[in-house]
Amino acid sequence: MWQTVKSATQNNEVGPLLPQPNTNLVGPQPDPSVLEPVVLQVPTDPQPNQSKLKSMTLQDPDDPQPGPSVLETAVLQDPDDHQPDPSVLKPTALQNPVVPRTLPPWPVQSSFRRRRRIGDPVPYIPPATLPFGELYEWGRLIGKGGNGSVYEGIRKSDGQKVAIKFIPKRTSDNYIKILGCFEPVFEEVAINLVMKQPPPSPYIVYMLEWFEEEDDYILILEYPWPCKSLRRFLSDNRPRVNESLARGLMIQAVLGAKHCLDREVFHCSIKEDNMLVNTSTMELKLIDFGGSCLVNPSGFENGHLGGCRPPEYPSEYHAGPTTAWSLGAMLYSMVTGNNPFKTAFDRMIANVTIDHTLSRESQDLINRCLTRDPAERATLEEISQHEWFQQGQMSGVAQESDTPNQSQ
Repeated sequence: MWQTVKSATQNNEVGPLLPQPNTNLVGPQPDPSVLEPVVLQVPTDPQPNQSKLKSMTLQDPDDPQPGPSVLETAVLQDPDDHQPDPSVLKPTALQNPVVPRTLPPWPVQSSFRRRRRIGDPVPYIPPATLPFGELYEWGRLIGKGGNGSVYEGIRKSDGQKVAIKFIPKRTSDNYIKILGCFEPVFEEVAINLVMKQPPPSPYIVYMLEWFEEEDDYILILEYPWPCKSLRRFLSDNRPRVNESLARGLMIQAVLGAKHCLDREVFHCSIKEDNMLVNTSTMELKLIDFGGSCLVNPSGFENGHLGGCRPPEYPSEYHAGPTTAWSLGAMLYSMVTGNNPFKTAFDRMIANVTIDHTLSRESQDLINRCLTRDPAERATLEEISQHEWFQQGQMSGVAQESDTPNQSQ
């Protein structure tokens, strides 16, 4: 047998061709029998572990740390299952980013989870599906303005007293896009949803639910009872309320307005008509977000602005200083029974007439709020921490005071 093989080699007979190793490569050479599948791979591009593909496809390439949604997905994987799920391996760029109406309002998406690290998104509440008339009864008119009409109402399921606001649809209506909603939401509804972000404030009247009909939006609102507007309350307690009572009402108004700005909502109409006073508990709540909008850091020009407008209006004005000005005008009316300015010119130059029978602290707070220069005006944080609110109970009797500083 050996002679036969030796003879065949010497005669240069050609045997079957086999893959030959590449002698130019450095390092151990692979078994020629497995070279065929190997040549399909790129030597410098290592292949990922198939068992890790599920979690890798959900990670943001610009975010080296996996978000909470990625970690939750990883927990749900079977460590013994090394075969990737084809549905997970589908490129995320091909998925439909639009939330179908049939899904819950908050779909589980990694982008949404990462956004929650910065701040909670607006909790979307869709309009009620049952007809309005099957759920509520409405009675007498209790308020009417440019944004709609408000009626007393009863929830049929439990007899709960509510306020019902009817808002006619207009072609000029504004809409806001919020997370979890298929399409932009009517602005007043959207602002009410923004205000419902936790934690709630005891100084705000909240929307409970809403309806969208062919010609109207219908908002179901909390209705403190018994209550009256702050303007009516002050009118019933003429000529003015004492400083002790004014202090209790005013701090609630300040905290309610501050809660709006903390939610990046500019109420735009801080005034006595938009404050409800519970006549049994002396609790005060801010109402009516009809003219409100989201805070614009760049400021506003013209636009709707209720209450006592600051000197900088209608030129550039900002939410914080404007709110402080409105609160100062309201405080002045509470403790004096009069408007802070006799003429429009007095308002433009911030020439407020101070009642010297007021305590020195209340005079100082009024002056800080009604300062002409918005950059020098007190912030809502400074107002809430002002010494006038730290005095405890006061009788409102005139106290010895220094000569008040005139507004600038």
